[in-house]
Amino acid sequence: HFNVNAVGDQLVAVALPSYDREVIRRHALGNFREMLEAVAGSAAMQIYLNNRSSRGGAANENYARELFELFTLGQGIVYTERDIKEAARALTGWRVTSEKPEPDATYNVPTGVVFVQGNFDKGMKTVLGQSGRFGDEDVLRIVTWRPECAELIGRKMWQFLAVKSPTPEML
Repeated sequence: HFNVNAVGDQLVAVALPSYDREVIRRHALGNFREMLEAVAGSAAMQIYLNNRSSRGGAANENYARELFELFTLGQGIVYTERDIKEAARALTGWRVTSEKPEPDATYNVPTGVVFVQGNFDKGMKTVLGQSGRFGDEDVLRIVTWRPECAELIGRKMWQFLAVKSPTPEML
């Protein structure tokens, strides 16, 4: 569900073991929103969906689009292109920290994710009909409170674990 592909990206490849261990496995049997927050704040996802370069005035829409389409609401359900753009603005300000694993290494290894207030878009945003000076936690709250989110996650679980076409009653 929260796929991160490391093909062709050394930074993602290095961040994947921690992503799997510290994010996916740690939250797999818990609260979906807490898992979504952990995914959003992981170095692997920040790198993979280019959110680490997202700044106020230059928001990258990749993570916001995947957040809506794949992770929470479903493709073309409820939201508009404007919602994606506004959510992308709310998801700005994050930066992946890194360091060289050894002094003579030619590459850096991701060490974490930090919020840089000066890179955050502090302006008013409207996401799925709600307005405010939203940040990432606000957007994650808004999308997970939608009934479409529960339906998407329920459908995926039914399809993976039991039947290919769950009925409305099952969902």
